[in-house]
Amino acid sequence: MQAVLNKIKALLGPDSVVDGARAAAELGQCTTGAPRSIAAVVYPSDSAQVVSIVKLANEYGAPLYPVSTGHNWGYGTTPITDGCIVLNLSRLNRIVAPVDPVTGLVTIEPGVSQGLLADYLERQGLPFMVPTSGAGPSASIVGNALERGFGITPITDHFMAVTGIEAVLPDGSIYRSPHVVLGASSGGNAFKWGVGPYTDGLFTQGGFGVVTKMTLALARRPESIKAFVCRIATESALEKIVSASQNIVQRLPGVVGGINVM
Repeated sequence: MQAVLNKIKALLGPDSVVDGARAAAELGQCTTGAPRSIAAVVYPSDSAQVVSIVKLANEYGAPLYPVSTGHNWGYGTTPITDGCIVLNLSRLNRIVAPVDPVTGLVTIEPGVSQGLLADYLERQGLPFMVPTSGAGPSASIVGNALERGFGITPITDHFMAVTGIEAVLPDGSIYRSPHVVLGASSGGNAFKWGVGPYTDGLFTQGGFGVVTKMTLALARRPESIKAFVCRIATESALEKIVSASQNIVQRLPGVVGGINVM
């Protein structure tokens, strides 16, 4: 393990590799309550460095566990086994292709958080919504979509908004969505399913590769947005609340973005 970490330190610089007690403190535990022993946390700055790290991990047989920003509170951020090198992608935080003002398509890296995209849309004066979740402004949009996260914006299933991805495969080669490989323009990216068998879904909740770019469609901001919060006073009322919520969502599609029962 130390040999591959020395190689990664030479590639990224010592300030981009955290090991020992600091690694355990940063990503050794999460909301699941299951602590993990972590070999190191490494912080690449671009997709080329991700490729090099994946190749080194493959060469040395070192287990690699990617996270986007490390704030995926719902499903946890710790590796599934001890002794992993955590690949933290939070420094890959570019908006690679700006928001298309007509289609709402945007291409981002894993480090782009809900807060970062919200600030961008505000600065540019663009009438689109961030695919938010309850994880907060520091949570990754890419990470949430890959975990098939939900939110209360009009596109409640966040992976349904994804129209293309780019990922680093275990041997260091690059996967791109088939329609992109075939030369689809920005407009062509609006069609989620592309051509042939749908393979982008293999990268959700799985370890087939490290996603470094994602194109997704943002929902247009409506004229008015209202949030309502209510409290269930008794456990016996829960069944009625769930039934009423289903009825509201079915009757008012596009008007009610979603209902979270917590």
